Amino acid sequence: MDWCVVTMVTGSETKVLSALARAGVDVFDAYCPMIAAPPKASYGKLMEPVQPLFPGYVFVRADCRVALGSWRVLRMGDGETPSTVPQDIVAELRAREGRDGIIRPDPPRRRKYRAGQMVRATSRSLLSGLTGIVASMSGEDRVRVLFELLGRKTAVTLRETELV
Repeated sequence: MDWCVVTMVTGSETKVLSALARAGVDVFDAYCPMIAAPPKASYGKLMEPVQPLFPGYVFVRADCRVALGSWRVLRMGDGETPSTVPQDIVAELRAREGRDGIIRPDPPRRRKYRAGQMVRATSRSLLSGLTGIVASMSGEDRVRVLFELLGRKTAVTLRETELV
């Protein structure tokens, strides 16, 4: 059985889960994936805030056509067909949770280059031997570099492996 996508006011996900439990819906049949947000200081202590991965939505395993009358089930573009999430997607989300039921994303990878840093294109690049200045990071392993070409600075995006 697929999972219905139930909509609600953002921030009321835990209240809705409690209401569903009081209404007899098994906890395993109502799911709101939670994700750890970046840590922040609060009253001198470092806190790890937790927030819904999909604010304003809860997944409920039920016959979605029956549930349409009870909850605000998200509908597809035709306005009639309930939106569902396949079981394997929910299983994948649950597999990413820690023992405490919270998804913790992998820490960001430390980048080799920083904006303003002088770099040189390697022989793996079409711009081999040219030097430039890192303007910004672009994507997972790409760097946007300003090179002096044709008498003006031109931004070119290269892979980190094409720079030294």
